[in-house]
Amino acid sequence: MRSFKKTYVNAIVKCDKGGYLSPMLICWDNNKTYKIEKVLRCMAGGKIVGKYGGLQYQCLIGGKEVTLYFEDSGGGGRWFVEGK
Repeated sequence: MRSFKKTYVNAIVKCDKGGYLSPMLICWDNNKTYKIEKVLRCMAGGKIVGKYGGLQYQCLIGGKEVTLYFEDSGGGGRWFVEGK
């Protein structure tokens, strides 16, 4: 398991009738909002997101590949990106 700083972000997400979560926008604390142009792939994040597991999304934002994580805490969840 690799280690990195989690930078939590607000996310606007579409949830379809099958329960699939598809992130549409991410919003930083400074009110900057970025449109997710495309979800390239989604995979189980496993232990990479902590003890609860979650999902890892490879997204296209501003023409660049960005990894966005959904951390499932068993009664809700949070979104984060890798911090610097």
